[in-house]
Amino acid sequence: MTRWDQPGVPHRGWRCVGVEDLGADGPRYEPGTCEMCGKERLRYIHTMEHDEYDPLGVGCVCADKMATDYDAKAEEKKLKSKAGRESRWLSRRWRTSWNGNPMLNLDGLNLGVYFHHGKWKFWITDPMHGTPEYSPAAYGTEEEAKLDLFERYWQVKQEREG
Repeated sequence: MTRWDQPGVPHRGWRCVGVEDLGADGPRYEPGTCEMCGKERLRYIHTMEHDEYDPLGVGCVCADKMATDYDAKAEEKKLKSKAGRESRWLSRRWRTSWNGNPMLNLDGLNLGVYFHHGKWKFWITDPMHGTPEYSPAAYGTEEEAKLDLFERYWQVKQEREG
């Protein structure tokens, strides 16, 4: 018996509060199970909330049925795009800035990493709208700084797209 068949479980009026890509760490991932219909081997889990029920982790088909204003497939497509870009991030052709730091110009943003006081940090700048944002943390390696820079870049990109 699935939750769709259980009395007291709302079928509509849910909202998605997050999506997790269980396969983002590579080909050997632990697939998820939909808590609404029981479907197994899911790569993406959509966390759904309802005012009258506990949160549930569900697959895209159930998420689309539960929330009328949510496009689960589109959200999964964004995560697939992110995973692909992230897998190629370190092997990109990084340019060298005027002061010798690895940098990229992407989507109207200036991104880079630099070595300062024995640690690596990153910066991200929208040259048209402001001053650089620097990483709050320092990293032991250039690769760690670049990977956290990717996460910040992706956040800014998503905020810009609305």
